[in-house]
Amino acid sequence: MTFDPNNKTAFLYLDEHDIFLRQPPSWNPDDDGNEGDCIGRQLDCIMAWENDENLIAWGGKERLVEAVKKCFVLKIDDKGRIYMEGYRHPNRLDDEYNDMSRDHTLYGLLIMKYVDDPFLDIMKRYLRWRISDRFTFTPESWLWMKALKGNRFYLFLFYLMAIPVMFISIIWNKFIYKVAGFKEESHQDDFVLVPNNEISEKKLKWRKLLYPTYAMLESAIMTDALPKTIGNWILKKVTLWGAPKHNYLMKLFLDGKVTREQVYGYKSMQGGRWSTTLNETNDRHVAIQTKPEYLAANVLDVDLVRAIYEKKNK
Repeated sequence: MTFDPNNKTAFLYLDEHDIFLRQPPSWNPDDDGNEGDCIGRQLDCIMAWENDENLIAWGGKERLVEAVKKCFVLKIDDKGRIYMEGYRHPNRLDDEYNDMSRDHTLYGLLIMKYVDDPFLDIMKRYLRWRISDRFTFTPESWLWMKALKGNRFYLFLFYLMAIPVMFISIIWNKFIYKVAGFKEESHQDDFVLVPNNEISEKKLKWRKLLYPTYAMLESAIMTDALPKTIGNWILKKVTLWGAPKHNYLMKLFLDGKVTREQVYGYKSMQGGRWSTTLNETNDRHVAIQTKPEYLAANVLDVDLVRAIYEKKNK
């Protein structure tokens, strides 16, 4: 698999802002390429292809990082104070209503931390508790941002909050799996997507109450970005206890056991495979990718899990 900045028929392609978008689904040809999730996707692309020769020749991961910086704008409020506001995509800077999410604000911080960019200090200084018209930080995510560079006080407070929250969330998920009758995650070769109309109403109701896989994956990446302390080790162990059986990417970020055969035997899937679970709790159109044009380049889910595996097993 490889990075190709000029391929517009692959599932992922670069727009005019040097930001990766995805091909619109067949049921929604007017889709905007999923602009709203582009910052998290950009983080994945940076981690997957930072050492790719084609990316380096194109301008390197720095060019992908500069594209993300366009989403975070310094402003002045009514009292003359400088603050920063993030947007989901550069095309949305002039939107009257800003729905920038907490997740993608955290992904923006993760990008700057991952590449050790001084822009991280600017973000930490000027981001406000209220992220956008729709979202704010949580106490836990605010403490994580403050702890990113290893501040011991904020690290202690973050783990004091994050460890019990994750422990309770996993206990809750295990309870739901028990009462709803959900099975553990299937291997991708055995997974068959069950349409909602074939799932009982009881299971559909319980499914909505689960602590989501995408949040657990995000927590794993955030934890891995922090200094390796006893608190970091405990939080990883707790999260690993609740990780889906075949989510190799999540397990790698949590320092779990993943084999080379599992990683290099993995086939690309549509539907954001690593942020969901392959069982009845899945509510996306997840399936093994078969379109040759989508597999020609920029196969992110495959390249990402391989890149993280190689990094963890140097």
